[in-house]
Amino acid sequence: MPQDGCIFCKIAAHSVPSEIVFEDDLVVAFKDLRPLAPVHLLIVPKRHIADLNDVPGSDEPLYGRIVWVASALAKKQGIAETGWQLFCRVGKGGGQEVGHVHFHLISGNRC
Repeated sequence: MPQDGCIFCKIAAHSVPSEIVFEDDLVVAFKDLRPLAPVHLLIVPKRHIADLNDVPGSDEPLYGRIVWVASALAKKQGIAETGWQLFCRVGKGGGQEVGHVHFHLISGNRC
């Protein structure tokens, strides 16, 4: 369920413009507005969950899907062979800035 005021929920609902590079029923991926590297995509579940601490065990298939999407996007972006990172920040102490689970797919420099 979308959360009022959540920028990632708005992007997933197409009510805020973004450069979407992948979308299916469960996940949306788009270019980060403040990239840390030449390739910097955000992979976001469409269902709002604040952070990984709140993910129920029943969502295990969704998070496997996110990893698969990351791999497919790495191939599409031409970085699968040269290498890439996939990471998620959790909570303020972990550097999370948006209160919606999201994964960073990054390549092109050492972050």
